[in-house]
Amino acid sequence: MKMSKEYELSILRTKLSNQRTYLLYIQAGFVLASIAGMFKKKMLIMLGIIIIIFSSMQYYYISNKLKNKEVVDTRIIDNI
Repeated sequence: MKMSKEYELSILRTKLSNQRTYLLYIQAGFVLASIAGMFKKKMLIMLGIIIIIFSSMQYYYISNKLKNKEVVDTRIIDNI
C-alpha cells in the first residue's frame, strides 16, 4: 500500500516534534539537576532525574509507534 505524500510528511513532522520535545525535557532535567546540585538539594536532583527518565520513556514510546505506523495513543502520557 502506497502512502500519500501528505501522510508521509505528517509522520515526519510528528517525529521532528517528538525529538524537539524530548531534547527540551532532557535539557530541563539536566538544568534542574545541576542547579540543585550546586545548592545540595537532593529532592530537586531526583526530580531532574525523574524528568529525564520519563521523557526518555515517552520519546521511545512515540518513536516506536511511529516507526511501526501505529496510531499514537497519548491518553496515558497526557495523564502523567
